[in-house]
Amino acid sequence: MNTRLKTNTNLTLFTDRYYHGIKVQTSHGPLVLNYLESMNQVLQNAVYDHKRTLAIRVDLRLPGGINCPDVPLAYDNSVISRFIESLKAQIKADLIKRRRLSKRSFPCSVRVIWGAERDSSMNYHYHIVILVNNDCYRDLGDITADKGNMAARIKKAWASALQLELRETTGLVNFTDNGVFWLDVNSQSYNQDYCNLFFAISYLAKAKTKHYGDGTKSFGCSRT
Repeated sequence: MNTRLKTNTNLTLFTDRYYHGIKVQTSHGPLVLNYLESMNQVLQNAVYDHKRTLAIRVDLRLPGGINCPDVPLAYDNSVISRFIESLKAQIKADLIKRRRLSKRSFPCSVRVIWGAERDSSMNYHYHIVILVNNDCYRDLGDITADKGNMAARIKKAWASALQLELRETTGLVNFTDNGVFWLDVNSQSYNQDYCNLFFAISYLAKAKTKHYGDGTKSFGCSRT
């Protein structure tokens, strides 16, 4: 039986192992049903826009020594907004460059799902899912690269959001193992691929380590 979250009664806890027949992660405790519903809608919007969708899971951390009693709220959730806008701007510029070079180009909507957490650390960290057109971007690329692929764009976007030089963000962007997923609505494996992705990102909906009432948001996603 689902119950309201005590620290935020607008949210409902979800304790089942399956969400609409899709297995979800409950080993870390209850999930937030509202977040699961939002994530499912974002995925549905993504594959409606792009029949072939690339999904990337990445973790973003804040620099050490900030957002602590000595340096309170050096960053708030606007850092995620800046990250998203920077990534979108880079992708837009890349697609314009391709067209100028007469290379084949496709439209590319950028959708994001994110969760903010704080456990034993004084700092929040962010779990992010990025969804783009797989006809434009096939994979993450070399994660050590500083330019020319999606991994580099993500690192540059986080550096821009933090208002730091790229070299100053070493260790602040973590590309998770098995964190790249492909959805193709015309593939025979689509349903299973969707379930695999949803299981992986359901971690972002866990109630544990999320904080409410301190002026920060714990979850966000693209609206359309």
